[in-house]
Amino acid sequence: MAILKFEDEWHVEPFQWTYQTGIWDSDFYREMIDSLPDLKDYRQYNERYKNRYLYPARDGIWKIVEDSFRGLFGDNIRVQLCRDLPGYSIGPHTDGKKETMTLLYYLPRNANHPEAGTSVYEPLDPDFRCDGTKHHVFGLFRKLWTAEYVPNSMFGFIRSDNSFHGVEPSVIVRDLIQVSVWR
Repeated sequence: MAILKFEDEWHVEPFQWTYQTGIWDSDFYREMIDSLPDLKDYRQYNERYKNRYLYPARDGIWKIVEDSFRGLFGDNIRVQLCRDLPGYSIGPHTDGKKETMTLLYYLPRNANHPEAGTSVYEPLDPDFRCDGTKHHVFGLFRKLWTAEYVPNSMFGFIRSDNSFHGVEPSVIVRDLIQVSVWR
């Protein structure tokens, strides 16, 4: 039985991105939600992003999840189970050049905060590009769209010098799986 679905439906403006729902088998999704670790089992990502935590273990259901992604994309990936606490924010950026694609699989328990997803941005300066080495202030960009943070959904994009995305200050706890596909 396939537990993970990935459709090849992409938008092309202002860069290649996709938003999909119904990604996981519904019973498997519920099992993932019920298996989310306690915050004490996560570790802080870094000092710059004090409100982002990563779960370091690759056991139980999380091993099955990682193996599902490896089956789709091969071994050149990084799979991270993330928990963002209220106040987490990351300015518009494009990700590093060694990444070819980023996929964010949202894991909320309900659809009460669709606005808490990742947003797509366009620079106010139409010629502005970024090599992925810096996160920028929101004031230099126009928000075009926000991926709804709802159960069993995914936002993904192909990395480019204009694949600007970010997260405005969160007021909730956000659980998600971040998959980075490398060159």
